[in-house]
Amino acid sequence: MFIRLLIILALMAPVCLAQDLTVQDIRQKMDAGWYEEANALLTPLARVPDADPIILYLKAKSLLYMGNFQEAERWAEKSVKAAPDSASFWTMLGTTKAFQVRNSPLKGITKCRSCKKNIEKGAQLDPANIESVRAWLTFNLYAPGIVGGNKDKARQLAEDLYAVDPVQGHLA
Repeated sequence: MFIRLLIILALMAPVCLAQDLTVQDIRQKMDAGWYEEANALLTPLARVPDADPIILYLKAKSLLYMGNFQEAERWAEKSVKAAPDSASFWTMLGTTKAFQVRNSPLKGITKCRSCKKNIEKGAQLDPANIESVRAWLTFNLYAPGIVGGNKDKARQLAEDLYAVDPVQGHLA
């Protein structure tokens, strides 16, 4: 009986810890590069029905940084469905697809076009969102023309980004 209780407590500990943490605490862990730990804390929170879209987004982001691109795409899709007006969520969805194409060119044109649509939508939803605009700029700069890349568009985006944030625009 005592062993069963210990097993149950051991299994419940991550859930209890995760509930006490704030989204900011989890973001700090990710900023420090502790993606596996952040992912472990996010897992029980993300599996709850009607989970907070931010939790779903952070789950996708942690998986992306851990190199699990397909699973990251699945969670990014959930975050977009939960909050379709978020530029960051659309950008994350496109980014997960971009990494899949980069690591497996056989996924090719179809996945890349979908990536383009997602990243472009993120940049259109919030032109002041630097993360989204930089992702859109990067896509246009590096993607082949056959899937929608456009170096002239990338230059224009860099100028637009410079108007919003001169440092980021200069870095672009």
